[in-house]
Amino acid sequence: VGDFNNWQPVEMKKQKDGRFAVEVKLAAGTHQYKFIIDGQWATDPENGDVAPNPHGSLNSVAKVS
Repeated sequence: VGDFNNWQPVEMKKQKDGRFAVEVKLAAGTHQYKFIIDGQWATDPENGDVAPNPHGSLNSVAKVS
């Protein structure tokens, strides 16, 4: 979920290597996002770029050029 889709969940698909993935087209700019894992909101463990949100937690940040 992220600011790029009004925080609406998009289902990720399990890949052959066991990871989960989804392709999302993003416009150039800075985007905030999180994962929902078993009903719990989580930042991206592979992305240390984060920003505070109005809920008192952090969002992951992706920069697209």
